[in-house]
Amino acid sequence: MWSQFTNNTFGKIKIDNFNKLFIKKIKFIRSEIINMEKINYTYSVIQIPCDIIDELKSSFWVSKKLVYDYLPYEVNIKWNNNNIYIKTTEEKFNNFLPRLPIFLKILTYINKNNNDHINIYMVLSNLKKKINPLEII
Repeated sequence: MWSQFTNNTFGKIKIDNFNKLFIKKIKFIRSEIINMEKINYTYSVIQIPCDIIDELKSSFWVSKKLVYDYLPYEVNIKWNNNNIYIKTTEEKFNNFLPRLPIFLKILTYINKNNNDHINIYMVLSNLKKKINPLEII
């Protein structure tokens, strides 16, 4: 059964052979991710080093409007020798926490054929996420 999101999203796509194969592949990937074993992880409140914060501030992907002083909550999530470092508020982190298991499954699925260790640095804020001034993610 298609979810309402799927109906709204894929219902707008003109169905041809390419799209049928694409949708079939997306369904297969979704099924594989859902059926993966539970990912064991731990998280702890930490202090992110200043050099990493400076790197975030200079990143193309992080808005120059972001005020880091309003994001006092810093967390490290560890799983399978991988790390996610998050700078946010405690409230935003608690809102993110229920989505974390599927997020980790997706990252593990993407990286399944590599032996690379993942280190992700995230800033969870109220600012709109944009690729360029016109496109909101």
